[in-house]
This record gives sequence, structure tokens and C-alpha cells, in this order.
Amino acid sequence: MLESTESETLKSFLADHVEDLEELVILEVLQTRGAVGTTLASVADTTPLSVETIRVNLEKLAARGLVSCSVLEPAEYRFEPPEGLREQFERVLARYRAEPMSVLMLLSANAIERVRNAALRTFADAFRLGGPKSNG
Repeated sequence: MLESTESETLKSFLADHVEDLEELVILEVLQTRGAVGTTLASVADTTPLSVETIRVNLEKLAARGLVSCSVLEPAEYRFEPPEGLREQFERVLARYRAEPMSVLMLLSANAIERVRNAALRTFADAFRLGGPKSNG
């Protein structure tokens, strides 16, 4: 099993940058390709994910600054995070390859936490008072 500090570091990285297994698989494909650009079709050929799932996840990863996208068609995607994030992702990927269940458990824990936080926000918003009330 993971040491608690390493586990917390990986969990924190995943919480901030990788939402689910689909994103992790896509990032793994892009990371293994290095500086060579990869098309959406190429990612689809190497993963069991649908083209639409890959497209949506690539857009989310690009918005978070982990993936770059060329403007030429067909678009080419590259794993290009800031330097500190690259090292952290490589640790996550190494752990995923060695102990995939431990990383899946971290992803699941983060997903549960996101759902819990969303439920709390929704509950709190139910009691939010609107603008000033009229007396009429």
C-alpha cells in the first residue's frame, strides 16, 4: 500500500488535475508519446474509449493546462504540463502501473469528495436568502 504522505500527495495531485480514469488513460497515452503530437484518432486506436469521450476529456485537460493542442487539422495533442506537474504526474503514472487499484481508490475517493461538496453547496444554496424582501 501507499505510504500516507505519498498517498496524500498523489490524491491531492489527482484532485487538482485528473478527475477520472478516462483522463488518466488519455494522459498516459500522450505522456508515452513524448514531444510527438498525437491525433484524437490515434488515442482512440490505443484506448478502449470512444472518440467523443476522448474529445471531451482532451478539452478538459487542455483547459487545465496539462495538454496542448495544435490549430492545424487534424489537431495534434501533446502532454505539456508545467514542469512541476510533469514530475508529479510521472509519480502518479508509476504508481498506477505498479499498483493500479491504489490509484483507482484515490480517484474514487476524490470523486466521492466532489459529490459530497456539490451536495453541501446545493443544500447551503437552498437556504440562501435572495435580495431584499418586499412587504407586499
